[in-house]
Amino acid sequence: VIGDAPQDIKYDGEPTRLIVGDGNTFREHVTIHRSNTLEEDTRIGSENMFMANSHVGHNALVGNRAILANGALVGGHAMIGDGAFLSGNA
Repeated sequence: VIGDAPQDIKYDGEPTRLIVGDGNTFREHVTIHRSNTLEEDTRIGSENMFMANSHVGHNALVGNRAILANGALVGGHAMIGDGAFLSGNA
């Protein structure tokens, strides 16, 4: 599920954003949540690989050419730099 509502108790149901770059690969059961306010976005760069069951939380930033292995979890407001590799179940 890409672009679903954020899991945040402060979220009030208003429309928010997820911005996704080009050339990303999203495998099965990936979840990426929109931001929790309009003042900040959830952003995914380009040419990333999101393996099965990986997750990116609200208001997070993933750069370019990063790899999230199976089950890798990125919490809300986290920043993942260009070329980063997150191990499985991390």
